[in-house]
Amino acid sequence: MLLVSLVQMAAVVVAQDVPGKEIMTDSHLRNLVLARNIRDSVFVFDFSEPGFHNETQLRYLGTLESTGGRIFRVLSSSWIWGQSRRATNRVLIYSEDNQYLGEYHVAIKDELPKGIENNELLFIVPGDDQINSMETRISFANGVPKQISIEGGGTYRFETD
Repeated sequence: MLLVSLVQMAAVVVAQDVPGKEIMTDSHLRNLVLARNIRDSVFVFDFSEPGFHNETQLRYLGTLESTGGRIFRVLSSSWIWGQSRRATNRVLIYSEDNQYLGEYHVAIKDELPKGIENNELLFIVPGDDQINSMETRISFANGVPKQISIEGGGTYRFETD
């Protein structure tokens, strides 16, 4: 059974079975979230089976605008998979009309953006002591950056395929 949840402020808002789960691809899941257009909410798609975890968490962060007026829609994505529950984390970039443009692969979930503020992508990475965090703001004013460097994290290239 596929469980789809919309989580906002750590509370489940919507939970329902989704028919046709066998044809749900990453693209389908992402488009469902983009169509909802609900900022800062986590959509959880759980395809897990006994002995194998398979869960996708998508969060629509909102839009960024370039100085030329180009609009970029941003999602964060965590795919948690396998018996050990490894995670594959991405920052997904779409055009204003929901066309996939590319993504940044980030190493750990803590390096995913926390939101969008003042037309900048905001990253807050916890410090080693879990008290002092490091903040990075990434502007898309000149378009999609070819790479991003996250303070306290890594440097990631924009990949289009």
